[in-house]
Amino acid sequence: VYVIVLEALFNASAAPNSSFQRFTFSSQFLPEKAGDEAFLTALRELQSALCITAGYGNILPTKFLKIPPLFNGLGTVNMHPSLLPLYRGAAPVQRALQDGVPETGVTLAFTVVRKLDSGPVIASKRFQVDDLIKAPELLSFLVSVVLSFLSVTSLDTRWVRKIKTSSPR
Repeated sequence: VYVIVLEALFNASAAPNSSFQRFTFSSQFLPEKAGDEAFLTALRELQSALCITAGYGNILPTKFLKIPPLFNGLGTVNMHPSLLPLYRGAAPVQRALQDGVPETGVTLAFTVVRKLDSGPVIASKRFQVDDLIKAPELLSFLVSVVLSFLSVTSLDTRWVRKIKTSSPR
């Protein structure tokens, strides 16, 4: 499913008046560990204003989260297919369906040090859960919704100001 995320980001970069720049996504990084020095060096060389994570499932090291620096750029943002703080970590969609929740959603949140899915929330959106929907369908839908948060109007310094007024979840 996270290949869908990358494909959607590539498509967004090609849209007219897009605030995404295709060169930022010119390489696909699949390091074994997010703290791998070769990976971190390559990531630093991009000099991106924003780093988006999705589906990593582990606590990210501080040296990764400092690329890009929060107040010199937009920081590192996580796309998560649940209404945080509910269902932090792996398999949030599957766990929500197993619990029979009447609603779920997506969250875009800053990534913080030493805690999984616990940074200040930038935006979230709720949806009613259809009793017949399966996890792969719901996950695909939620990923498409969270990508809408990454629109031209969302990518600005309001995110940076928001972290000053938001509390960790």
